[in-house]
Amino acid sequence: MKEEILIKSNITQILSKILKLGKEEIIKENNLSKLPVYDSLAMVTFLVACEKKYKIKFTTSDINSFCSINNVTKLIISKLNKSKIGNK
Repeated sequence: MKEEILIKSNITQILSKILKLGKEEIIKENNLSKLPVYDSLAMVTFLVACEKKYKIKFTTSDINSFCSINNVTKLIISKLNKSKIGNK
């Protein structure tokens, strides 16, 4: 649970910088496509920033998850958990 809160906070901050919107605005509107400046370029920039931050790689099918903060958070947690299992 703590990990989820931290990741959600981090990706909200990343998205805030990319979109030049306040965190409150992003949190209030969990559906990213409803944010006024969230377009395909912003999505790709966000995806790459998350990959760099968490040292993970997204697949083409993962892109569908980039529709909400909650989905992105769950996807990152899933990738991090797979990475931990693979490193054992």
